[in-house]
Amino acid sequence: MELHVGDRCEGNYQGLGIWYPGKITNIHSEDGSIDINYDDGDVELRVRKMWVRSSLKVGDKCEANYHGRGMWYKGTILAVNETNGAFNIQFDDGDREDNVLPTLVRRQLPTQEE
Repeated sequence: MELHVGDRCEGNYQGLGIWYPGKITNIHSEDGSIDINYDDGDVELRVRKMWVRSSLKVGDKCEANYHGRGMWYKGTILAVNETNGAFNIQFDDGDREDNVLPTLVRRQLPTQEE
């Protein structure tokens, strides 16, 4: 999932396997590492991108790369696997896909009509 400065996220603090909520304050262009201000007041600088995930939650509108084939479809998040951050998604066309990796899911951008 593409991350941006200002996004809510969860960070794997010091890579120890414990995920904490926070906000992205900087993305370093030279190596892609991310600075996070955690909700508890801690700050972690230059977090490896693999240790940062979007804090999408059940009910959020999203777009997902269906079966990783390069086609993005709109849907809704049904469940989030707390262990690996994978999503179960109900697509707007009626299809469903479970255990979609976070790298294959992005927040649905509003259309001009919305």
